[in-house]
Amino acid sequence: DIALDNTGKILICGVYHNGTNQDYFVAKYNEDGSLIWQYYYDYGDDDRPIAITSDGVGNVYVTGSSVGTGTMEDYATLKLDGSTGTLLWESRYDFSMRQDEATDLILNSTGDLLVCGASDEDDFDTRFAVLKYSSVDGSEISSIRHDSPGVGYDIPNQMKLDGLGN
Repeated sequence: DIALDNTGKILICGVYHNGTNQDYFVAKYNEDGSLIWQYYYDYGDDDRPIAITSDGVGNVYVTGSSVGTGTMEDYATLKLDGSTGTLLWESRYDFSMRQDEATDLILNSTGDLLVCGASDEDDFDTRFAVLKYSSVDGSEISSIRHDSPGVGYDIPNQMKLDGLGN
C-alpha cells in the first residue's frame, strides 16, 4: 500500500522475504525518492502488511496479518513514529485462535484507528470484524463482528467514513 503523510512524504508498506519468512516492510521517502527511514516487523512466522495511513502529526499506522503464537493469522496493527520509524505500539486481534486477516485501516475525526478484515468463525463461516483502537496506546476500544445470512465468506476490502464520521 502507499500513502502520503501530513507533509507530503511517501509512505509504503509491503512484504519483505527474509529468506525463511515474510515480514512487514515499512518505509518513508522524501518527494525525490530518497529514503528517510525503514522498519521491519518480524513477529516470527509470516507477517504481511496490507494497509498504511498517517495522522495529522505524521505518525504512521500499518495493519495486516501475522501468524500468532499458537494461533493462525491475527490482525497485527502497528503505530510508528513518523520522524524516526520507531515502533510506538503493536496491537493484535485473534478471534478464537482461527484465521484473522486485516484488510484496511482508517483514522476517524477523533483520532481513533479503525481496522477491518476477515475473521473466521469456524471452518465454513468467515465474518468481517471491525475494531476501534486508541491511537494513543493501541488499546482496543470496541469491536463488532458481522455475518451475512447463511454460511460463507464475508470479507471487507475497504472502509470509508461519511460526513458524520460513521
